[in-house]
Amino acid sequence: MRRLPLYFALILASLLAACGSTSPSSNQGSAITPTPTTQPEQPTATPSPTPLAHFKVGQTVQVGNVWQITVTKPQRVTPGQYDYIKKPGDVILVISVSLKNISSGEQTVYSYGQFTLRDSTGTAASPTYTQSAQQPPNGKVEANMPISGDLVYEIPPGEHHFTLAFEANLFVPGQTIWDITA
Repeated sequence: MRRLPLYFALILASLLAACGSTSPSSNQGSAITPTPTTQPEQPTATPSPTPLAHFKVGQTVQVGNVWQITVTKPQRVTPGQYDYIKKPGDVILVISVSLKNISSGEQTVYSYGQFTLRDSTGTAASPTYTQSAQQPPNGKVEANMPISGDLVYEIPPGEHHFTLAFEANLFVPGQTIWDITA
């Protein structure tokens, strides 16, 4: 018996939601009259989306109202005895990054979840480890505070041109991209 009002409330909510939506037959507004032209209409090309701006190493970039990010010092490192490489012959690329939380609240950064390095073919590089690098920037960052560290990737020895992308929010489209040459 106690569930009966809950069922009626759910049914009523469903009916109200259905009544609030518009259907094709209820879209009878004013008709649009085509304007006569003297020339036949030419097919128009679909505008291509505006390409994303790519930033350079050393530039400080504001990402939304949350981060100021600077990417510096990409350098190739020959793997040492205790460094981790999956594919023999590959080298390591170390990229120093610094972020500053410019929002009014605490934020979290996940370096290998939010940063992605891609080579010139679009293939994502694998994160790896080298003793010569600082820890990657990970964790909670208080308002108006910085965090910095190194991103470490395994790359093919012949590849020298990369893009480093940062996604501020993994659930919302958009990324900030730096061109990396190393």
